[in-house]
Amino acid sequence: MSKKQALTEFHRGSILAAAERLFAEKGIDKTTMDDIARESEYSKATLYVYFQSKEEIINAIFLSGLVLLQR
Repeated sequence: MSKKQALTEFHRGSILAAAERLFAEKGIDKTTMDDIARESEYSKATLYVYFQSKEEIINAIFLSGLVLLQR
């Protein structure tokens, strides 16, 4: 894995971890991209560099859960 790929995965992971915390605390519907940006300590614009939408974040978390379940 290149340095750029590793950095991208790090940032995506940080954003997903923040989103998971907020989804557990507030629920998916009540969590906004602004909330995720604040919790992850990234700008909202940066979130959109790594994810096109909140739905994409939800799907990434869901996929990660399925992979863990499969193992």
